[in-house]
Amino acid sequence: MLNKSKNSLFFIGGILLLIFIALLCSTIGAVHIPLGDLFHLILGERNDNLDIYARIFFSIRLPRIALAIIVGAILSVCGAVLQATLRNPLAEPYILGVSAGATVGVCFGILLHISSIWFPFLGFTGALLTIALVYTIATNRGHLQKETIILAGVIVNAGLGALMMLLLTLAGEQLQEMIFLLMGNLAMVFTQSNLPIFIFISVLSLIGIIFIMGYARELNLLTISERNAKSLGVDSEKVKLHLFIITSIMIGGIVSLCGPIGFVGLIIPHTVRLAIGSEHRILLPASILAGAIFLLVCDTIARSIPNKELPVGVITALVGAPFFIYLLKKK
Repeated sequence: MLNKSKNSLFFIGGILLLIFIALLCSTIGAVHIPLGDLFHLILGERNDNLDIYARIFFSIRLPRIALAIIVGAILSVCGAVLQATLRNPLAEPYILGVSAGATVGVCFGILLHISSIWFPFLGFTGALLTIALVYTIATNRGHLQKETIILAGVIVNAGLGALMMLLLTLAGEQLQEMIFLLMGNLAMVFTQSNLPIFIFISVLSLIGIIFIMGYARELNLLTISERNAKSLGVDSEKVKLHLFIITSIMIGGIVSLCGPIGFVGLIIPHTVRLAIGSEHRILLPASILAGAIFLLVCDTIARSIPNKELPVGVITALVGAPFFIYLLKKK
């Protein structure tokens, strides 16, 4: 009972911290919004001085903050799942090639002038085909080789990178849109046409998180030992397959909105695991909160560079690449 109370307080504190950082990030940008005026806006007050702030906050910053929270949460929880199922701290969607596969799928849609409403489905398809290929390469006699899957992901990533270069070469007027997607950024402007896509992906991701939380016990057992998991009645190959499919669908949807953003799924779950342990009933929701906060802060830094805006993927890579080297050396 005491542990449950402590966990509840921990998550309440995490949610309050996320809200506080979201409010703070809302004030930062090319136009500074005083925190007091921001509270007036949220409370629905309006006057001539607040009208400009209202347009900036409701049309630009609030949607972008919502996107950062969703994307950070999904990347982190998917990274936590992949690290647990593969028992490898280096596993994450970007490194395994899932993000690249989804990106190639969306870029095919851009090249063929397919309506953007189909981009999430193209992202799902690309991500699922990629994880299926990586899974096939790393499977031997019906058993997934966790030692091989990272290498398989790197190989598939390289092939997808070459395919992406081919698409960029073939692109004409769509080249700018492809490059914008490849940068990995959250500068998506919500319009009447793409807002339903964001809502659809958000709802789908929520369903995916609920599905993943239902596998918390199996993830705990797989983290300890696959042999022990099997002895306790867990069909490890079936669990892995289910989780690979759901994480690929979630990543495919996210990539269709903002492109590939690397290393969030690597940094956050591992850091949270070091802080609170590997109990996935706690680790998964903690990773969701920490990932949302991390990407929100990174995006605020990226859009606060004077006279220039960096893609958020640049900031996460600057943090994530040294972290990846540290894990590689340590493990």
